[in-house]
Amino acid sequence: MVPRVRRAPTPAKAVQNADNHEYFSENTPALN
Repeated sequence: MVPRVRRAPTPAKAVQNADNHEYFSENTPALN
């Protein structure tokens, strides 16, 4: 699947689309 969630306007939006935590690990270091 293509990680289109990388351009999600909000973290909440990303959570709904992301299948794992890798999205946050790569794009949201503030939440690490």
